[in-house]
Amino acid sequence: MKNSRIYTLLVVMLLLLVGSYGWTTSQNRLRETAVTPETASVGLEQSTTSSHKTTDELIAFWQARVENSPSDYISMTHLGNSYINKARESADLSNYTTAGQTLGKALDLNPDYLPAKAYLAAVHFAQHEFEKALALAETVYSEDPSALLALAMIGDVHIELGNYEEASAAYETLAEANDSPAVLSRMARLSFLNGHTETAVYLLTQAKDAAVEAGYRGESLAWYQYQLGELYIQKGDFETAVVYFDAALETYPGYYLPIEGKGHVANTLGNTEEAIAFYEQIITQAPQPEYLATLGNLYLETNQPELAATQFDLIDALADDNHPEAKLFSHQVAVVYLEEGIHLDWALEVAESSLEVHQDIYSYDLYAWALYKNGRFEEAAQAIEEALKLNTQDAELFTHAGEIYSAIGQQDNADELFAKAESLAP
Repeated sequence: MKNSRIYTLLVVMLLLLVGSYGWTTSQNRLRETAVTPETASVGLEQSTTSSHKTTDELIAFWQARVENSPSDYISMTHLGNSYINKARESADLSNYTTAGQTLGKALDLNPDYLPAKAYLAAVHFAQHEFEKALALAETVYSEDPSALLALAMIGDVHIELGNYEEASAAYETLAEANDSPAVLSRMARLSFLNGHTETAVYLLTQAKDAAVEAGYRGESLAWYQYQLGELYIQKGDFETAVVYFDAALETYPGYYLPIEGKGHVANTLGNTEEAIAFYEQIITQAPQPEYLATLGNLYLETNQPELAATQFDLIDALADDNHPEAKLFSHQVAVVYLEEGIHLDWALEVAESSLEVHQDIYSYDLYAWALYKNGRFEEAAQAIEEALKLNTQDAELFTHAGEIYSAIGQQDNADELFAKAESLAP
């Protein structure tokens, strides 16, 4: 489920936009749009409190100020942003709901306060409400062209919507105004999507080095180290990937993303017991569908069917419409179901619904793969062309395309794509 990693990573990246940007190799990995350490670091007024406070300490600090002065919409805005950071760090998505409610109250007090609007746009982004996020970000940027967070969010949303030229234009304008780690990270992500993986590595290395030089610490620095690890997974260089994952964990101990990265590498290399240990640790923090499925399959490999069944039951629960996070995790659940060959009709419905919201290459890949799994090979071939249009160097994309072209009798094309996939993920 490497493609899912990329999806997951892209999500976290976007949410880090409020701080940073991410990659993911597994379709679920971060693609479930999230706010990154970057989002908060691009051009909005910053807190006057110590940058060395933990997120929990900042929440307590701003909460106390709000309780002492209920009309203090500025402190309320900082509190909302702190909850965004908490969601990103902890993978507890309920914090986005709290952030949205808090920022909404700030805007009730002052409807014209642009930082609150910008952070609320990040919340909408994290919750996959892309049109709302774009509308707010454009409003902020039109009123204040120096609000670089809003400009970054505009670019991020356009990537999710599949408007890559618009995203590129936004990022180029952003880069002219600011060459911070968050901006370099975004440019790296766009380079990766456009098939320039080495350029992406170069830019993201610059972002990491700039973050170190600027004195970033904790998750804000570990995010860049983690992203580099993900990029090296994409290159098939697992040894270097682990070096960066270890660096991220040294910077921010217990960080679930690099732990999952190490679990992914261990699983890929056949170190089953080591992989199980990593994934058991991960799901206590982030019981996301892809992670649960990986652990479930590892349990099956080691003859532990009851433990495996528990993981897949949890995935089914996330697919239930009554689950509060069903919408956010539907893409990941669909990826799991397609890999497992179950609930194929449901997965196709999710893929079709996804395209109604955004037309990025990974949504087209999911749609193509769902069509293929449902035996609709000619339609799958049309959809996979959209997924390949940027020449993104992603082994999972190439593998899916190879399988689809093979199914319609284009074996030469299929063999070429399989060779590309093999070169990236030997």
